[in-house]
Amino acid sequence: MKIAIVGGGIFGITVAVKLAKSGHSIDLFEKNGDIMTAASGINQFRLHRGYHYPRSKETGEESLRGLPLFLKEYPGVVVPGIKHHYVVAKEGSLTTAKQHEEFCRALNIESKPIKPKFVNLKNVEGCFIVKEQLFDVSSLKKICYSKIKKHKVNLLLNTEFKNNDFKKYDKVILCTYADTNKLLRKWPDKQTVSI
Repeated sequence: MKIAIVGGGIFGITVAVKLAKSGHSIDLFEKNGDIMTAASGINQFRLHRGYHYPRSKETGEESLRGLPLFLKEYPGVVVPGIKHHYVVAKEGSLTTAKQHEEFCRALNIESKPIKPKFVNLKNVEGCFIVKEQLFDVSSLKKICYSKIKKHKVNLLLNTEFKNNDFKKYDKVILCTYADTNKLLRKWPDKQTVSI
C-alpha cells in the first residue's frame, strides 16, 4: 500500500518505520524543516510513567505499557541521574495532593512526599519525588534519521499535507499532536479510525 503519515514527531516516525518494515511505501509529511520540532522536540523530554495524567487512570496505564516498548525501540536515549519532582499548587491545580497520591497508589508507581527547600511551600499543597526519566532528544533524532533512511521512508520536510494529497494514497494516518483537532475538523469526511 502507499501510505501517507502526517507528522514527523516520534509517533509519526515510529508508525512510518513500522509500516515501511512491513513492505508499504511510506511518505512522511512534516510541515517544519526538521523532525521532532513540535511536541516531541519541545516537550519536557520526559519518558512518562503516568504521573503527568492524574485525572486519567487509562492514560497513566497506557504510559506504563508504552514505556518499555519505547526503550526497546530507541535504546540508549535515557539521560541518567536526574531527580524528578511533581508539585501540586494550592490554587489553580486541577488535582489535589491527595488525588495525586491515590492515583500513584492505584497505578503502583513510586511517589514520595517531600518538602524541598527550593519550593515555596506556602503556595504548594504537595511536592513529590517520582521515578521518571528524561530522553536525550539529539540521540533520539539520530536514531530516528537512521531508521528513516534504513527503511526507505520518504521524508518530506517543509511539506504540509493538503486536501488534494488524499487521492495519491491508499491510507493516510494522522500522527500530529498540536494540529490534530484542527486537521480532524478540516477533514471530517476522511475519518475512519481514530488511534
